[in-house]
Amino acid sequence: MSKKDLLKGLIALQAISMIILTVIVVLYRLPSISHPGPSSETNENIDTLGSEVVAMVGSEQITMRELQEQLEMQYGEQMLHTLMLHRAIRMEAETYGFSVSPQELEDELARMMEGYVDEAEFYRTMEEQLGLTKEDVGRDAEYRLLLEKIAITPIVLTDEEVRAYIDDHPDLFGPRTQIRLAWIVTETRRLAEQAVQELSEGENFAALARRYSIDEFTAGTGGDLGRIEADDPFIDENVLEAAAELEVGDIAGPVPIDSGYAVIKLNEREVIMQYDEQRKQEMARKQLALSKAKPLHEVEQDLLRKYDANVVRQP
Repeated sequence: MSKKDLLKGLIALQAISMIILTVIVVLYRLPSISHPGPSSETNENIDTLGSEVVAMVGSEQITMRELQEQLEMQYGEQMLHTLMLHRAIRMEAETYGFSVSPQELEDELARMMEGYVDEAEFYRTMEEQLGLTKEDVGRDAEYRLLLEKIAITPIVLTDEEVRAYIDDHPDLFGPRTQIRLAWIVTETRRLAEQAVQELSEGENFAALARRYSIDEFTAGTGGDLGRIEADDPFIDENVLEAAAELEVGDIAGPVPIDSGYAVIKLNEREVIMQYDEQRKQEMARKQLALSKAKPLHEVEQDLLRKYDANVVRQP
């Protein structure tokens, strides 16, 4: 598994709660789950829709009711727990007057997108692999940010502690270098050398990436890796070391990597001042407070107990 795939796996785990919510909304909107005392006309509609055939296997039918019952049996308990938890988080946030600003949500989503070529690829992956829309991902991030605010409420920090934290973590708060790379990934050194030869003869890099590269995530876009940190932990160290020696427009390779060999091109390099002083203070205070707070899963359980969350009927 590549480092990029690992990051996508972590993002997928963060998105599981939204999958659960999506399924439960569908599940409990199915007409075969009704409120007490439906009319006879409603019963007839429920029976009709519940017996609707949704799939065929040979001559065997699978009905809407069978699908609903399987979903409820397999996911019901976990889905219900997630719904109760989100309700408790919302109630606690309202008690303290907490909310998530557009800027906070934007920053969190940007963090989640690290390791993807661009925003479009991130949301496309969420949709294709997890069935999550852009709105679903945003809602999940908002709940997580609210939970973090709740978790750090009891934590008291001095200005001196925050300043020391900033000084001890220059990689988080100091200037950083971003680069934009493109690459051609081949299985063998011979193919990588052939690509280098063709580039030296004037061949277009993007065209060669489409022709030779085995990296399915970037081959179609001419090998573009997007803007990444110069020390991005999800990019092969050999690639980053080679890129550090390049001037913009230069090419290097073959570079040995886990999946074979790479030919890289440096398209951009920019040194960025990350945050102003106020933003540094805010971020450092939050990160330091989270390191001293209860683990988030314990905060979740505390909230469920506080609001007397209990299951009235097992799904």
